[in-house]
Amino acid sequence: MRSGQLGHLAGSQLAAWEAIATAWPLVSAGRSAAPGGPGIVRVAECERCGRGVLLQTDQAGREYRYTQAERLAHVVLHLRTHHEDLDPGR
Repeated sequence: MRSGQLGHLAGSQLAAWEAIATAWPLVSAGRSAAPGGPGIVRVAECERCGRGVLLQTDQAGREYRYTQAERLAHVVLHLRTHHEDLDPGR
């Protein structure tokens, strides 16, 4: 496969993952910041597997502000790592 074709394939696969990630359901949950430590952080968890996908607040309650592109990147990374059954290339 030529590098131009490979680049096109990679772009197509990323676009397919992003299409899935755009509407992927996340739920907000509180978690202890560290075992025995103070504070609770808010985490956006995957509704399907319960794993944390991105932080919503820090221990002091300050909200993280993500751009849409950053949020999408976090969700795509989560899906590619933990939900291989969704792989558009299969």
